Amino acid sequence: MNIIIISSSMQDNSQTLKVSKFLQEVLKEKKIETNLFNLLDENLPFYNLDKKLNTNWIKIKQAITKSDGFILATPEWNGSASPMLLNFLQYCSYDEMAHKPALLVSVSAGRGGANPILQMRQSSYKNNRILYIPEHLIVRNVQSVMNPINSENITDAKADEVIKTRTNYAIDILLGYAESLKILRSNTDFRFDEFKNGMS
Repeated sequence: MNIIIISSSMQDNSQTLKVSKFLQEVLKEKKIETNLFNLLDENLPFYNLDKKLNTNWIKIKQAITKSDGFILATPEWNGSASPMLLNFLQYCSYDEMAHKPALLVSVSAGRGGANPILQMRQSSYKNNRILYIPEHLIVRNVQSVMNPINSENITDAKADEVIKTRTNYAIDILLGYAESLKILRSNTDFRFDEFKNGMS
């Protein structure tokens, strides 16, 4: 099984990337193959139909096509998901994502983080047919949790334990969906040639 992690902060050395790396380690402990793409490093241009042959996109496309599921991690920017993540999803189609499960992860420096989850669930799945599982993660007060051992940030031990426990639970649910949906994809004719786009 292979899970793709997409980190979508527009800042260097971001807290979203820190969380994404922590999630990758959790998956590795569960013996799951992973690929982590930091969109800040991938330099995907603003999407238009002429740019789908971008070499960076081709590399990502090949990886996500072979994957069994996704973790999409976004900071909350002015109450919204990262523009980089929304742009990335414009590149994606049913060829890469259809009927594969995804765990949404929102990162907040304070007590926020719910708005990106709502935004992603509302509109970002229609044509690529990605399946957001019912579970999601909101990593609040992110500087005080999920810190590496050598971090300068002060860890809130109680909050850290709570979010790490919830993270293990959510990832186990994601992996369960990934196993089940592999069977669905192998046994179902989705007729994408006839129904290319989801209904609005």
